[in-house]
Amino acid sequence: MTIYPFRPIFPNFQLIASADTFFATVKHEFPAYWKSGFFSEADQEALFVYEITGPNRHYLGVVACTDIHDYLDGRIKCHEETLAAKERYMTNLLLEREAMIKPVLLTYPRNQAIDDLVAEVRSGEPVHAVIFREEQQEHRLYAVEDPEQIRAFQRMFAEQIARAYIADGHHRCATGARLYETVPVDQRRLRYARLLCLFLPFDQLIIHDYNRVIEILHEISPTVFLARVSRLCHIHHLKQATKPRAKHEITLYLDREWYRLRWKKFVLKQYADRLVVLDGEILNNEVLGPILGIEDVRNDLRLRYVEGISGIEGVIEKTHKSAYRIGFCIYPVAMEELVKVADAGETLPPKSTWFEPRVKNGLISTAL
Repeated sequence: MTIYPFRPIFPNFQLIASADTFFATVKHEFPAYWKSGFFSEADQEALFVYEITGPNRHYLGVVACTDIHDYLDGRIKCHEETLAAKERYMTNLLLEREAMIKPVLLTYPRNQAIDDLVAEVRSGEPVHAVIFREEQQEHRLYAVEDPEQIRAFQRMFAEQIARAYIADGHHRCATGARLYETVPVDQRRLRYARLLCLFLPFDQLIIHDYNRVIEILHEISPTVFLARVSRLCHIHHLKQATKPRAKHEITLYLDREWYRLRWKKFVLKQYADRLVVLDGEILNNEVLGPILGIEDVRNDLRLRYVEGISGIEGVIEKTHKSAYRIGFCIYPVAMEELVKVADAGETLPPKSTWFEPRVKNGLISTAL
């Protein structure tokens, strides 16, 4: 894996009254904030060690730029399909901001040599430490500016990390690659040849579920829908809201009632030859398409996605926004399943995974 130091853009923290409020708005306000002086670019290139400390979890990784060819040539592995609408949206954001304001989250097998380098850097003082009170987290950044130390990190990543896997940032990678390949050659090498990334080992990440809410009951009645699903699943009524407890189990929120769905054996048998059997894929293929008429999960506006981190309350809240909506909760994908899919050059359905930690927009950025 090829990594490079970069000139970071940092917030001017003396102008920020509340970190929670400010960083919640950066995603949409970065160009205005940049113009108004809320951000400034450092004079010196560096790598960074990024540390996040919360009530129950601790994360420690490396922020660096990577060559876009590592993505184009398959050394940065994808595991999810992207959504066309979100790619267009991300393209507009990149062109408007002229900066990458949030690192792509990449993950890799733990490596002791890199751990040792990270620990050495972390023994010093952070250049920035920001407390987010709502999440009860502190984010710290430690600079790696010494040329010898930078070369040591570059050598370890080049020799020890043959590939890395996208955890969060499929759309940013796809958008950056498309811009690199489509803008004139004399411009693309300068602006889109590198990606800003945060590297974290496998065992530091948490994979949450990614759930679905569909606006469909104006096209099919609850009774008819359940009758058709019963051909595919064993259905059990639930007394309370519940997420799936195991693989091949889905919970359904329909007409303010909860149900547990378990795929029947003949359904799973159809997928027995797959490298990984994913409930999201079965749901798409057997229910969303044939029963609900949603053939294009990348573009159908009736389909919405709900991050697992928002809890079952998030599914209920989004479902209640319309009387015509139903919700599906899906069991989380395992890391080993993700790696198998990515290494085989295959992809999961869009929005199959939601990873923690989440890096804040604008905490560390770089100009394009």
